[in-house]
Amino acid sequence: MGVRIFTLHLKRDELKTNKFLDNSKQLFKVGGWTGVDSFVRNFFYFFILQILNFMGPNQFAGFQLFQKIMWTVLIPVISISEGTAIRVGNYLKDDNARKKIPNLLATSVFLALIIVGCFGLIGFFAIDYIGYIFTSNSDVIQYSSIIFFWQIIPYMLFAIAMNLRGLFFGTGKTYFILIISLILNLCVIFPFFLMINNNILPQAFETIMLMFVFVDLIDIIITYLLLKNLLNREIK
Repeated sequence: MGVRIFTLHLKRDELKTNKFLDNSKQLFKVGGWTGVDSFVRNFFYFFILQILNFMGPNQFAGFQLFQKIMWTVLIPVISISEGTAIRVGNYLKDDNARKKIPNLLATSVFLALIIVGCFGLIGFFAIDYIGYIFTSNSDVIQYSSIIFFWQIIPYMLFAIAMNLRGLFFGTGKTYFILIISLILNLCVIFPFFLMINNNILPQAFETIMLMFVFVDLIDIIITYLLLKNLLNREIK
């Protein structure tokens, strides 16, 4: 009797272990890719910092100021993208997912464009006044305003790409996120770093702005191509 109870206990523990391992495998199958993506982005962020060092102190402070303003604007865009990913996951169970999901993505992209576009319209007339909320340094505000005109359209593209990537999260195909990250960092950011560091490209404020324009432009192109591939291959 004691042997039988011990055997049943072992089988129960083995069953729990198998469930734990299976659940862990499923979690890492989705989250593992985004974890590697975070590692890649953090690793190559070192090179971005090195590139930013080529800026003067006021230019760098202006860049930081604009980032602070822009990412505040992007808070609702991020919320929309997270909601998009959840709804995509829900729609996968529907018979007409092939119609619902593209409509959902189009809606989230349109909302993101409204938010960033409205900020762009306001900033066109008042970006200096917005800067004065955070600092009284006129040189810093001037460079922040210059960055605004360099970056507002690329940030519109970034907002679009952010919401389109909701399809990758919602379907669990998060390895697409890693693919995008590797291409941008290995084929754009790192080569720019090498060319600036070796004086092939001028160590200038405009060069750095141009790099960010290329990053956002290539980002949305790759995101759209991968999205079309995933829709045609997986969503029926």
